[in-house]
Amino acid sequence: MGDSDREFYSQKYTELIIPAGVTSIRDSAFYGCTSFRDNTHPIKVDFNLQSSFTSIGASAFDGCAGITVVDFSGCEKDALITSIGESAFAGCRLTNIIPGSQLTELSLNHWGEDLHVFVRVDSGFVPDFTDDSGDKDLYCTDCGCLVYGTFAPTSSATKISSGAFCGCAGVTAVDFSKNNENFTSIGANAFDGCALQTIVAGHGIERISLPEWGNNFYVFRVQSDSPYIPNYSTNHLYNSGCGCLVYGTFAPTGGTFIGAQAFWGCGGITAVDFSNFVLPNQTYSIGVQAFYHCSGIRSYTFSSKQLYDEPFSVGSFAFAGCAVLGKVISDSIDVAVELLAHMVVSSPSWMSAEFWTTSTK
Repeated sequence: MGDSDREFYSQKYTELIIPAGVTSIRDSAFYGCTSFRDNTHPIKVDFNLQSSFTSIGASAFDGCAGITVVDFSGCEKDALITSIGESAFAGCRLTNIIPGSQLTELSLNHWGEDLHVFVRVDSGFVPDFTDDSGDKDLYCTDCGCLVYGTFAPTSSATKISSGAFCGCAGVTAVDFSKNNENFTSIGANAFDGCALQTIVAGHGIERISLPEWGNNFYVFRVQSDSPYIPNYSTNHLYNSGCGCLVYGTFAPTGGTFIGAQAFWGCGGITAVDFSNFVLPNQTYSIGVQAFYHCSGIRSYTFSSKQLYDEPFSVGSFAFAGCAVLGKVISDSIDVAVELLAHMVVSSPSWMSAEFWTTSTK
């Protein structure tokens, strides 16, 4: 399906049916498809495959946050998918998977009874979130990140490997209270791209008090002899032992600089508010790729001071890969329009916006 990579890159759709007669879906076929990035309007993908169908390519639906349901029940029983490519469904905020005869759900009770993991029939793939080789991560295998629900490990695991759930946007909650041992490490980008809405601490995982990040922003880390202390000006959560365990509204009240890649992949961030990120006679900036692939952001709040009274800059790709539909709030409609224009020009985030003044907020 598709004559070239990213065949449907800039197209717009409201629903998707894969009809009988299609023999394969190419790599990156729907990657970045604009309509599929808007997670406020859930989209179902219906597969109606025949026995001639062979494969779903790598990154075929990568970044399509609007896709919440994948249904294989309309396929012929003898249709056999021979391959689901790497990160085929990465970034899809899945809430339901109807496997038909093409997928099988793994019995992984030690991952939590509310976590659902599906793999291609006869793939033989057994994921392991503690495996450091990367060969058993959901992100980089033919499992295609077909997973959703709450990760609540009940085993005696003490670590989560790097990249373990990277790209699994269907993982919306993490509960560490049921594990038998203290976690000692969470690897780099272990939960990168997960749309976290709830995190339950316990057994080696603690919440950090960071009031200068906002009262509705939640940051968790591993307790250890040398606990990680995040600082959005000088380091970032993407490749640290903190593992991107954050969610909520980022509303900084201190500092003048948000560093490059500071919150890369933190899919649990739902809003950013920079209206209090101002001090007299200071230069302010949001670094390159600071909020790259934070696909859960639904609103952006600024102050006119950041355009007219104080120097303010937005780095290239700062908001690339964020939600399609954003609400930009400011005390001046002109400020909102100009700042967003800068954001879009400097970062191709496929973002169209509603503009709100604080009087209509």
